[in-house]
Amino acid sequence: MKATVPASIPVGRQFFKDVLSQIATLPGVLAAGATMAPPGYVDSTGAYWVDHMPALPDPTAPAVILSIVAPGTFAALGIPLKSGRDFSDSDTFDRPFVAVVNEALVRKSFPNQNLLGRTIFCPFDSFQGMTIIGVVG
Repeated sequence: MKATVPASIPVGRQFFKDVLSQIATLPGVLAAGATMAPPGYVDSTGAYWVDHMPALPDPTAPAVILSIVAPGTFAALGIPLKSGRDFSDSDTFDRPFVAVVNEALVRKSFPNQNLLGRTIFCPFDSFQGMTIIGVVG
């Protein structure tokens, strides 16, 4: 389902929270979630860095596909949580930013490393780092 939401972040967040809680109560629904773009759809891409962001742009930095997702989205899409935790309702814009990365990123750029608790920088709309809280695969 595709939806247009209110423009302000707090109103949009509450909209999704309300809609997802209503969907979750429907008979047969096992999980409900929302995402800016479904898996495989490339809408927003950008370079990323782990642990630090360079002072000058680095044209050799690897790129990543970025998306904003609601708590429960990975479960709704059947994407297993491999380590750490999923997003929660307490992960809000007024709190420190958090991120969930996928196994492909870990395998490609950080094989045999635990990224949980480390900081990832993806200057999508903010230069603020995000603490990696989970890995999905």
